[in-house]
Amino acid sequence: MGGWRDGLVAVQWRGAAKRHTRAWLHTPLAFERGTEPPLRPSTLLSAASAEDEPDEDSGEARRDQARQGQARDVPQEQARLAGQMMHRLLQILPDYPAARREDIGQILLMREGIGLRQPQRLVEQALKVIAHPELADVFSPQARAEVSISGAVSWGDKTVPVLGRLDRLAVLTGEVILVDFKTGAPRNEALGQMALYHALLQQIYPQHRIRAALVWTGGPDVVWLDQTTLRAALETVA
Repeated sequence: MGGWRDGLVAVQWRGAAKRHTRAWLHTPLAFERGTEPPLRPSTLLSAASAEDEPDEDSGEARRDQARQGQARDVPQEQARLAGQMMHRLLQILPDYPAARREDIGQILLMREGIGLRQPQRLVEQALKVIAHPELADVFSPQARAEVSISGAVSWGDKTVPVLGRLDRLAVLTGEVILVDFKTGAPRNEALGQMALYHALLQQIYPQHRIRAALVWTGGPDVVWLDQTTLRAALETVA
């Protein structure tokens, strides 16, 4: 007896819900302001310094380009490829015994450095960097390569989220050492990059002394950055 009444009630309820839903769909949503995108310290460098940043492309992608005849003969492309391969060598080779590093480096460049001129010279440069006495700690078993780092850095009236990747990081007893490798010419922008990384590490390791160095691989030349230089560089970051 009550089945049709129950059905009528259900139809009436669905009709009310439909009207309610229709009105809700046509109600404008309030605009919400998003957060600022993270500042990537490596983007502080000019386009000309792109060779200092590791490539996200795989070795297979580079081999495909070579097979398709996309030669890397343009000087800028050669510099970019050399920078990417230098970072790869400095990431991979320290994990191998010293006696095997040269052979491993040559194999790596044959697989991933398609089109690279003077690969042997690049391997030799990388081995000189690894053997530099001032860099012994950052190539020790306590160190790590390509370390992701994120957080927020405040200076003056600014607070900026930062997302970056450290070339080498060594966490020692009472001390943290940060190193960034550069294959191009020295630039002031590199100081701003290091200042942001240094500021983040001070927050992560408040009980440690933080030391930061820029390493130009062509020498190699190791430049340790003092607190005064880093603070001044932080003020110049946009």
